[in-house]
Order: sequence, then C-alpha cells, then structure tokens
Amino acid sequence: MNEQTVCNIVEDLLPNYLERLTSEETNRFVGEHLEGCERCRKLLEAMSADLRSDRKAPKGELKFL
Repeated sequence: MNEQTVCNIVEDLLPNYLERLTSEETNRFVGEHLEGCERCRKLLEAMSADLRSDRKAPKGELKFL
C-alpha cells in the first residue's frame, strides 16, 4: 500500500480514534503511522483543538417559538 493511501485511511479513522472508538489493533496502526507522518500528526492536532474548543463552548438555553 502506498503512503498516500495509508494517509487517506488514517485521515478517515482520526475522528473515531480521537473519540476512542477504535479497536486496539486500529489504535496501534494509527499510532505507528502518526509517529512517521508529520502531515497526519498536524491534522490530528487540529482536530484535537477543534474538539477541545467545541467541548468548552457554553451551552445556551434553547428557546423555541
């Protein structure tokens, strides 16, 4: 499998990886890839930052008509 294909697979897995919804085998695969791929590490960091900011957003009261 070429490196671009592996990056595409990891990119698809990252949201579930961040939410800890992936198997141990998938975690190892993604973790090993991230060790050697700066592009995917940066993408993971950006997704993590977005996730943290979403969780810190204040929950407002919903007003219905």
